[in-house]
Amino acid sequence: MKKISVILLIMLLSVFVLGNIVEKRVDIDGGDYMIPGIFSMPENYDGNVPAVLMIHGFASQKDEVGNMYKNLAAELAELGYASLRIDFPGAGDHQESFVKTSLTGQIEDSRVAYNWLLKQPEVDTDRTGVVGFSFGGVVASCLAGSEPNINALALWSTPGDPSKSLLDIRDAEYPTAVEEGHVIVDLGWTKIDMSKEFFQSQFVVFPMDSIRYYESPLLIIAGEVDDNMPADAHKYAKNAASMDITLRIIPGADHIYHVLTEDQTDANFVIDLTAGWFADKL
Repeated sequence: MKKISVILLIMLLSVFVLGNIVEKRVDIDGGDYMIPGIFSMPENYDGNVPAVLMIHGFASQKDEVGNMYKNLAAELAELGYASLRIDFPGAGDHQESFVKTSLTGQIEDSRVAYNWLLKQPEVDTDRTGVVGFSFGGVVASCLAGSEPNINALALWSTPGDPSKSLLDIRDAEYPTAVEEGHVIVDLGWTKIDMSKEFFQSQFVVFPMDSIRYYESPLLIIAGEVDDNMPADAHKYAKNAASMDITLRIIPGADHIYHVLTEDQTDANFVIDLTAGWFADKL
């Protein structure tokens, strides 16, 4: 009897309802490990629904900074859309450490998650999209350039050349990573175990080339004061094969749209814009 009660409790904890959204914890077989995620659905839906895969950025996690992805999932559900947000190794509920990941590995994990999403009976496979935040946008661009079924792609604060990102960390830590195979890096808000393969993957992933093969609707958002992101946003728009491109540079916004401050104006704008755009394009 006690064993049955524990099983029922686990089942209840894996599915939870928040407002008009039903969220279910899932574990997706990624081959060498399980990919944890949250599959979100509108509480009430009629027939198959469109769905969006959310890809988080460097040293972040599936809900994203300031819960931007969690809030986006809720807003999409209000509009009648499903979503899946996942953790890469070293993030959130993932059982493996960051040392197990790289940009190439994240692309493959995202491909596995996207194909899992397509197999869900609730999902309309002709109406699927992807959103990527920062390095998650790099991963999303590479995925979208090789998965023709992706019908809409949104990029938030996405660098155009991964090899020019994390320069301070690479200059300081890469020699140790090469010598020992990995290195513990203190980012200030968290510590991660970076493999030499992650550093090396920055030089073999080319999102600006991948976007040349993406032909469906494209949304690009960047903050005006986010280093090179506005220039990279324009480059994505120029290089994409899409004929339906929406580009928004948000005045005064930083890399994370001031989501960790009291003023949520920019963060809410990004979420509202993205949700509404997916509702229009999918």
